[in-house]
Amino acid sequence: MAIDSATRSVPADLRAWAKGIYPTEAAVQLLLQAFDGRFARPGWPWIKTTASGNHYLDAARLSDDHIGVLSGGERRVLAITRSLLGEQPVDLADALAGLDRPTSRIVLDALMHATGTGTKTTETDLATAAANGRLRKPHRDRSTGISR
Repeated sequence: MAIDSATRSVPADLRAWAKGIYPTEAAVQLLLQAFDGRFARPGWPWIKTTASGNHYLDAARLSDDHIGVLSGGERRVLAITRSLLGEQPVDLADALAGLDRPTSRIVLDALMHATGTGTKTTETDLATAAANGRLRKPHRDRSTGISR
């Protein structure tokens, strides 16, 4: 699929629109990174265009009416995005439980950015922390079978 100039400008426009508001920046970054950025492309009801041709997010359009046909993981990421934009609270325990590891990492990075820390966690960071004894390995509780 060829990418036209309008599609190419969407990431830059969204970043410029969100600049300076950490939760909004995090929401934009989440849309740009999760699921190969397909939810940050023109054609979705939440991607709006100004009269001058710049793009922005219409958080109200990230409603259940517009995301109901998507997969569970996609709906969870968009619900978190909507929450970062201040539209609707999300239960992170439920939302994170249904995500795969790469998507969870993208979401956690976005949440960290929203708080102003902006630190990214990588596999190398986790391996280094484990090697230095700063990361406790989970153990399985024999009575419940739950990893802690």
